[in-house]
Amino acid sequence: MPVQVKPPGAGPQGRGVAGLTRYVYIDVLFLANWLMNFLILWATAVFCEARASTRRLLLAGALGAAYAVVVEVSRREWIRVPQVKIIVLVLMVFLGLRPRTLVSGARCVTCFLTFCFSVAGAALAVSYLAGDPAGEPGSAALLGGAALASLGVQTIISRARRRSLVPGTYNTAVTVEAKTAKFDSYLDTGNHLRDPLSGWPVVVAERGAVEPVIPEDVRRALDVLATGGDCRLEQMDLGVWSGRMRVIPYDSLGRRNGMLLGFRPDKLELLCGGKWLSTSRVVLAVYDRPLSADGTYRALVGPEVIGLGAGEG
Repeated sequence: MPVQVKPPGAGPQGRGVAGLTRYVYIDVLFLANWLMNFLILWATAVFCEARASTRRLLLAGALGAAYAVVVEVSRREWIRVPQVKIIVLVLMVFLGLRPRTLVSGARCVTCFLTFCFSVAGAALAVSYLAGDPAGEPGSAALLGGAALASLGVQTIISRARRRSLVPGTYNTAVTVEAKTAKFDSYLDTGNHLRDPLSGWPVVVAERGAVEPVIPEDVRRALDVLATGGDCRLEQMDLGVWSGRMRVIPYDSLGRRNGMLLGFRPDKLELLCGGKWLSTSRVVLAVYDRPLSADGTYRALVGPEVIGLGAGEG
């Protein structure tokens, strides 16, 4: 529904200097600000490593969107003063991210402000590319700017974390249908295996390490594959696990065009820097031989898996 808005300095008929009446679609204004606020809050949560739920981020984003609507339609000047804007911003951050201390709260507020300025700059860039360099960025430009800024934040953080990682072992837990297998994984910076179907990174794990979460019919399929049998999934009797299973092609020293049978877990967790990182966007490839000669680790995990866990956490 369009609402007539009286611009600053306009006459009694709501007409500006150019004699044009300005109309604002309240629903579009609210939804655009809601989504933009959510993206900025999400980027802040990723950067500050805050465990924020999607529901709380949406609720905080709705608070900011409601304030934007009030500012647009209200003629009360006190609503637009910087003090009120700062109060709303702080409420959004504390509602969405729930910082535990004032210091962490101040850090989150600072990051949120920084990303707001980044979105404004990205929105101007989108407007310029769209052929309107002099105009005020519209809702589409603001949303595009928020998406670009959020994607950039995630990319920078993921790359920085990968470069800071050093090879070593990590406590690992895999959960499937309320069953959990625990073992140690080794960070292999050369592991770039991906599932051809989903594009998710692959963790190579010894069969014995993940066998506690594998049902009997899948174990029989693994036996067939280990003896050189056909590994086409459509010919295997995998029961309810058919949707989880994957065939992972790989090349290694001394073997070309190899195949590993893998599965998609409900959750994979890694203990990194005293903090458990969790992700569901990963595939576990089952390997029949020991991966470590001395048994210090039983799986190989790539840096991208740790980056995914940090992002989802």
